[in-house]
Amino acid sequence: GINAEYGVRGPFLEAISADDWYNGESFRSLETGYVRLYNRLLGGIRFRQQRVGPDSCITDKDFRPLIKECYWYYNLFSQDTSGFGWKITGYPNEGKPEFYTLERRFNYTNAEKAGGRHNWGYISSYYPPGGFIYDVLSNESFANAYEYLEEHLWVDKGTRVVFLQVNLVNMNYFQMVTNAVFMLEFDPGGLVNPVLCVD
Repeated sequence: GINAEYGVRGPFLEAISADDWYNGESFRSLETGYVRLYNRLLGGIRFRQQRVGPDSCITDKDFRPLIKECYWYYNLFSQDTSGFGWKITGYPNEGKPEFYTLERRFNYTNAEKAGGRHNWGYISSYYPPGGFIYDVLSNESFANAYEYLEEHLWVDKGTRVVFLQVNLVNMNYFQMVTNAVFMLEFDPGGLVNPVLCVD
């Protein structure tokens, strides 16, 4: 998943969802919504990912009986936009299965609807602004959103890049407005490349 060793669960999660001082005293209402006390969160937090499909590369014929899926590097040709993660909706009515519906938990949002801009990477050179998006509207719900995504395996073998995007303002430093993008790139062999982009 989005592991602690890459700084998301540990420092980022603690910084973005802090609600008390280091001595345990709770923040006053005007002190909430800050990242590391100096940067005020503007708007919400966006999780976004790009994926590749299980047939994005070819398995050697000698291994096909054992290996049914092959996930390649991300590019616009290997990109997978099909929904993933099943969820059951509907309510049981006297145990009749026809009242249950299976739906995709995570669905693709195209670049036009998603807004934003493309990102440059190291493992893959280009990531368009669309993807599988999960928006968090306030820092107070960030920890819950993170747990939800982790519980439902939002990051899996098909994930090639995950973005955490936040907008911040620091009134102490010339009222500087910053867009920070924390990017985790995944290569087909399991290497993870963390990148921080600040504009």
